[in-house]
Amino acid sequence: EARRIGDALLGAYAAATVGRALAVVGRYADAVSELIPPIVALPKARAQDRAGLPFVPSVFARCQLGAALIELGRFGEALRHVDDALTIARTVDEADALFWAWYSIGRISVARGMLSEAIDPLERAREIASAHNFPVYYRMTNPPLAHARVVTGAPGHGLPALRAAANGCREKYQTRNLTPALLNLAEGAVFAGDAPEARAASAE
Repeated sequence: EARRIGDALLGAYAAATVGRALAVVGRYADAVSELIPPIVALPKARAQDRAGLPFVPSVFARCQLGAALIELGRFGEALRHVDDALTIARTVDEADALFWAWYSIGRISVARGMLSEAIDPLERAREIASAHNFPVYYRMTNPPLAHARVVTGAPGHGLPALRAAANGCREKYQTRNLTPALLNLAEGAVFAGDAPEARAASAE
């Protein structure tokens, strides 16, 4: 419908929704193909518009594109699009947009194995989620943040924080994040020297 009426902003929103669904089922290349054209076609003058939606479509679309590119190992491209998302988010100063931008930057650092660099953006994302009562976003951010802290030896609450993060992903609306949370817990337990914990998380 967005294509039929020629609305570039709604096209970006629709592409973000479809692209995210494709990524969830592992069709990352298709997600990228779905997302790039409407992002490129979106005029800069409309990048900050919301079109009556509860978030900024251009930011959300860029972050979903970044997530798909991460899975294809195209980290430089992912970072470029997410940096653009952060620039827009800072301009509109909107909590949801800022969350997605910082969270996505953290995810890219995690994917590149740069865990020390991932801590600050993930902390920023979690602070935004906490301040604006975004419980789903808050629980989504906990596993990679706790994992980065444990593996790098950064101050935090160690394995108890990783366990709590995994337990949070067992709650409603978080089950799709449980598997990566358990993998975070297993790897963190290995680094902490807790073999039984690592085996239990891996088995689950």
